[in-house]
Amino acid sequence: MYIPKVGYLGVGEVCGEPAPFREAVVGDGSVRLAEQQLVGNYRHVGDETDPDMAEYVLPVRWLKTLDRRDSVTAKGIFALQRPMCRLSNAATLAILNAEFFPERTTT
Repeated sequence: MYIPKVGYLGVGEVCGEPAPFREAVVGDGSVRLAEQQLVGNYRHVGDETDPDMAEYVLPVRWLKTLDRRDSVTAKGIFALQRPMCRLSNAATLAILNAEFFPERTTT
């Protein structure tokens, strides 16, 4: 997970299929996300009647997350202006692996 002007705050893996916001479930799969009380200034947008304009949710299993103050950033690091994407940039992957999973790094 990347936040623009802050840095990387989490590494996770997709663990399910995307679902429209109104159909997405959380927790053990029995509670709809749309029925949860949202915290912060987020507001749901989109047109649920048009699949091309609907807002979708992608379930993620977080492998490791950091506090905002501990974000990972470095000069030249790949930074797409979206919160999530599949990374393939070798230099960025090396930096993130070293920061998020130092126990995996060999010397």
